[in-house]
Amino acid sequence: QRANFKVEWPVMAARGNTWLAVEGRAVMGPKIHSSIAAWPLLYQERWQLDLALLMAGANATQPLAEPAAIALGSNLGDCLALLGAARRGLGALAEPGSLRCSPLFRTAPVGGPAGQPAFLNAVVLLQWLGSPEQLLTELQKLEAAAGRERLVAWGPRSLDLDLLWCGTAKRFSPQLQLPHPRLWVRRFVLEPLASLDPNLRPPGQKLTAAELLAALLLDCSEPAPQQLPPTAVWPD
Repeated sequence: QRANFKVEWPVMAARGNTWLAVEGRAVMGPKIHSSIAAWPLLYQERWQLDLALLMAGANATQPLAEPAAIALGSNLGDCLALLGAARRGLGALAEPGSLRCSPLFRTAPVGGPAGQPAFLNAVVLLQWLGSPEQLLTELQKLEAAAGRERLVAWGPRSLDLDLLWCGTAKRFSPQLQLPHPRLWVRRFVLEPLASLDPNLRPPGQKLTAAELLAALLLDCSEPAPQQLPPTAVWPD
Protein backbone atom coordinates (compact mmCIF):
# COMPACT_ATOMS: atom_id res chain seq x y z
CA GLN A 1 0.00 0.00 0.00
CA ARG A 2 1.10 3.55 -0.68
CA ALA A 3 0.41 6.52 1.57
CA ASN A 4 1.13 10.20 1.15
CA PHE A 5 2.87 11.75 4.12
CA LYS A 6 4.48 14.94 5.37
CA VAL A 7 6.94 14.76 8.24
CA GLU A 8 8.48 17.47 10.36
CA TRP A 9 11.67 16.14 11.92
CA PRO A 10 13.48 18.20 14.56
CA VAL A 11 17.21 18.51 13.98
CA MET A 12 19.41 20.26 16.52
CA ALA A 13 21.17 23.19 14.91
CA ALA A 14 23.86 25.43 16.36
CA ARG A 15 21.18 27.52 18.07
CA GLY A 16 17.84 26.02 18.90
CA ASN A 17 15.59 23.77 16.86
CA THR A 18 15.52 23.69 13.07
CA TRP A 19 12.62 21.87 11.43
CA LEU A 20 13.19 20.02 8.15
CA ALA A 21 9.98 19.53 6.15
CA VAL A 22 10.12 16.22 4.27
CA GLU A 23 7.55 15.46 1.60
CA GLY A 24 7.31 12.19 -0.31
CA ARG A 25 5.55 8.86 -0.69
CA ALA A 26 5.96 6.04 1.82
CA VAL A 27 6.06 2.46 0.56
CA MET A 28 6.15 -0.58 2.80
CA GLY A 29 9.22 -2.67 2.18
CA PRO A 30 11.54 -0.71 -0.13
CA LYS A 31 14.91 0.75 0.71
CA ILE A 32 15.59 1.12 4.45
CA HIS A 33 17.83 3.94 5.62
CA SER A 34 19.97 2.63 8.46
CA SER A 35 21.07 6.01 9.74
CA ILE A 36 18.89 8.97 10.65
CA ALA A 37 21.97 11.08 9.91
CA ALA A 38 21.13 10.56 6.24
CA TRP A 39 17.69 12.12 6.60
CA PRO A 40 18.73 15.69 5.74
CA LEU A 41 19.30 14.47 2.17
CA LEU A 42 15.53 14.10 1.93
CA TYR A 43 15.21 17.83 2.20
CA GLN A 44 16.40 18.20 -1.40
CA GLU A 45 14.70 15.36 -3.22
CA ARG A 46 11.96 12.72 -2.88
CA TRP A 47 12.86 9.28 -1.64
CA GLN A 48 11.10 6.00 -1.11
CA LEU A 49 11.15 5.59 2.69
CA ASP A 50 10.48 2.62 4.85
CA LEU A 51 7.38 3.57 6.82
CA ALA A 52 8.39 1.57 9.89
CA LEU A 53 11.71 3.41 10.19
CA LEU A 54 9.93 6.70 9.66
CA MET A 55 7.59 6.07 12.58
CA ALA A 56 10.46 4.96 14.81
CA GLY A 57 12.30 8.19 14.05
CA ALA A 58 9.23 10.31 14.60
CA ASN A 59 8.91 8.87 18.10
CA ALA A 60 12.48 9.77 19.08
CA THR A 61 12.70 12.41 21.77
CA GLN A 62 14.52 15.72 21.41
CA PRO A 63 15.46 18.21 24.15
CA LEU A 64 12.87 20.92 24.63
CA ALA A 65 13.48 24.50 25.64
CA GLU A 66 12.43 25.35 29.20
CA PRO A 67 11.18 28.69 30.54
CA ALA A 68 13.74 30.28 32.84
CA ALA A 69 13.77 33.44 34.95
CA ILE A 70 16.87 35.40 35.92
CA ALA A 71 17.19 38.32 38.32
CA LEU A 72 19.83 40.94 37.48
CA GLY A 73 21.45 43.41 39.86
CA SER A 74 24.37 45.84 39.88
CA ASN A 75 25.64 48.54 42.26
CA LEU A 76 29.29 48.94 41.28
CA GLY A 77 30.75 50.74 38.28
CA ASP A 78 28.63 51.84 35.34
CA CYS A 79 25.60 49.80 36.41
CA LEU A 80 23.47 50.70 33.42
CA ALA A 81 26.17 49.69 30.92
CA LEU A 82 26.89 46.47 32.83
CA LEU A 83 23.23 45.47 32.86
CA GLY A 84 22.90 46.37 29.19
CA ALA A 85 25.82 44.08 28.36
CA ALA A 86 24.29 41.32 30.49
CA ARG A 87 20.98 41.74 28.66
CA ARG A 88 22.72 41.27 25.32
CA GLY A 89 24.56 38.23 26.66
CA LEU A 90 21.32 36.69 27.90
CA GLY A 91 19.74 37.37 24.54
CA ALA A 92 22.52 35.36 22.90
CA LEU A 93 21.89 32.45 25.28
CA ALA A 94 18.11 32.44 24.90
CA GLU A 95 16.17 30.64 22.23
CA PRO A 96 15.70 33.17 19.39
CA GLY A 97 12.93 35.67 20.07
CA SER A 98 12.21 34.42 23.60
CA LEU A 99 13.96 37.09 25.72
CA ARG A 100 11.59 39.33 27.70
CA CYS A 101 12.90 42.06 30.00
CA SER A 102 11.31 43.97 32.86
CA PRO A 103 11.87 47.68 33.34
CA LEU A 104 14.86 48.69 35.44
CA PHE A 105 14.31 49.54 39.09
CA ARG A 106 16.53 51.45 41.51
CA THR A 107 16.41 49.66 44.85
CA ALA A 108 17.91 50.06 48.31
CA PRO A 109 20.47 47.39 49.33
CA VAL A 110 19.08 44.55 51.45
CA GLY A 111 21.55 43.00 53.88
CA GLY A 112 25.31 43.12 53.55
CA PRO A 113 27.68 45.88 54.66
CA ALA A 114 26.22 49.26 55.55
CA GLY A 115 26.68 52.20 53.21
CA GLN A 116 26.40 50.32 49.93
CA PRO A 117 25.24 52.21 46.82
CA ALA A 118 21.73 51.64 45.55
CA PHE A 119 21.20 48.79 43.09
CA LEU A 120 19.78 48.68 39.61
CA ASN A 121 17.61 45.57 39.33
CA ALA A 122 15.61 43.80 36.64
CA VAL A 123 14.20 40.38 35.78
CA VAL A 124 14.34 38.63 32.43
CA LEU A 125 12.37 35.64 31.15
CA LEU A 126 13.69 33.41 28.39
CA GLN A 127 13.53 29.96 26.87
CA TRP A 128 16.64 27.89 27.57
CA LEU A 129 17.70 24.75 25.73
CA GLY A 130 19.88 22.88 28.19
CA SER A 131 20.17 21.89 31.83
CA PRO A 132 19.89 24.32 34.76
CA GLU A 133 23.54 23.62 35.57
CA GLN A 134 24.58 24.60 32.06
CA LEU A 135 22.61 27.83 32.35
CA LEU A 136 24.21 28.58 35.73
CA THR A 137 27.65 28.15 34.17
CA GLU A 138 26.77 30.62 31.40
CA LEU A 139 25.46 33.13 33.95
CA GLN A 140 28.71 32.88 35.91
CA LYS A 141 30.67 33.54 32.71
CA LEU A 142 28.68 36.74 32.18
CA GLU A 143 29.34 37.79 35.77
CA ALA A 144 33.06 37.16 35.35
CA ALA A 145 33.11 39.18 32.13
CA ALA A 146 31.59 42.07 34.09
CA GLY A 147 34.38 41.88 36.68
CA ARG A 148 32.33 40.23 39.41
CA GLU A 149 34.36 39.49 42.56
CA ARG A 150 32.95 37.62 45.55
CA LEU A 151 34.90 39.29 48.36
CA VAL A 152 32.19 40.09 50.93
CA ALA A 153 28.93 38.23 51.46
CA TRP A 154 26.02 40.35 50.24
CA GLY A 155 28.55 43.04 49.39
CA PRO A 156 28.63 45.44 46.43
CA ARG A 157 28.87 43.76 43.05
CA SER A 158 29.36 44.77 39.45
CA LEU A 159 26.88 42.14 38.24
CA ASP A 160 24.68 39.64 40.00
CA LEU A 161 22.72 37.08 37.97
CA ASP A 162 20.43 34.86 40.04
CA LEU A 163 18.72 31.92 38.39
CA LEU A 164 15.19 32.00 39.84
CA TRP A 165 13.82 28.91 38.10
CA CYS A 166 14.41 26.75 35.05
CA GLY A 167 11.27 24.94 34.02
CA THR A 168 10.02 22.79 36.87
CA ALA A 169 13.53 21.62 37.83
CA LYS A 170 14.30 21.31 41.54
CA ARG A 171 17.84 21.54 42.85
CA PHE A 172 19.10 21.50 46.45
CA SER A 173 22.89 21.58 46.10
CA PRO A 174 25.21 24.21 47.61
CA GLN A 175 25.88 25.46 44.08
CA LEU A 176 22.28 25.70 42.91
CA GLN A 177 18.88 25.81 44.59
CA LEU A 178 15.78 25.83 42.41
CA PRO A 179 13.36 27.42 42.60
CA HIS A 180 15.35 30.20 44.25
CA PRO A 181 14.53 29.89 47.96
CA ARG A 182 14.38 33.64 48.66
CA LEU A 183 12.50 34.69 45.54
CA TRP A 184 9.19 35.13 47.36
CA VAL A 185 10.60 37.48 50.03
CA ARG A 186 12.57 39.79 47.77
CA ARG A 187 10.72 42.88 46.73
CA PHE A 188 13.56 43.87 44.41
CA VAL A 189 12.82 40.65 42.48
CA LEU A 190 9.03 40.46 42.69
CA GLU A 191 8.53 44.11 41.72
CA PRO A 192 10.28 43.74 38.34
CA LEU A 193 8.74 40.30 37.78
CA ALA A 194 5.21 41.57 38.43
CA SER A 195 5.88 44.55 36.20
CA LEU A 196 7.01 42.27 33.37
CA ASP A 197 4.21 39.70 33.62
CA PRO A 198 1.73 40.23 36.48
CA ASN A 199 -0.29 37.13 35.57
CA LEU A 200 2.68 34.76 35.45
CA ARG A 201 2.52 31.85 37.89
CA PRO A 202 6.05 30.77 38.78
CA PRO A 203 6.64 27.00 38.91
CA GLY A 204 5.08 25.41 41.98
CA GLN A 205 3.11 28.54 42.90
CA LYS A 206 -0.65 28.96 43.01
CA LEU A 207 -0.38 32.77 43.10
CA THR A 208 0.57 35.02 40.20
CA ALA A 209 3.56 37.34 40.34
CA ALA A 210 1.27 40.28 41.14
CA GLU A 211 -0.46 38.33 43.91
CA LEU A 212 2.88 37.25 45.40
CA LEU A 213 4.02 40.87 45.44
CA ALA A 214 0.78 42.03 47.06
CA ALA A 215 1.15 39.36 49.76
CA LEU A 216 4.75 40.41 50.43
CA LEU A 217 3.79 44.07 50.76
CA LEU A 218 1.45 43.24 53.63
CA ASP A 219 4.52 42.84 55.82
CA CYS A 220 7.55 44.35 54.11
CA SER A 221 9.94 46.97 55.47
CA GLU A 222 11.98 47.42 52.28
CA PRO A 223 11.78 50.87 50.68
CA ALA A 224 9.70 50.96 47.51
CA PRO A 225 11.80 50.44 44.36
CA GLN A 226 11.87 53.29 41.86
CA GLN A 227 10.99 52.27 38.31
CA LEU A 228 13.28 53.92 35.77
CA PRO A 229 12.28 55.08 32.31
CA PRO A 230 13.55 53.12 29.28
CA THR A 231 16.84 54.12 27.67
CA ALA A 232 18.79 53.17 24.58
CA VAL A 233 20.78 50.72 26.71
CA TRP A 234 17.68 49.28 28.37
CA PRO A 235 14.68 49.81 26.05
CA ASP A 236 11.13 48.65 26.62
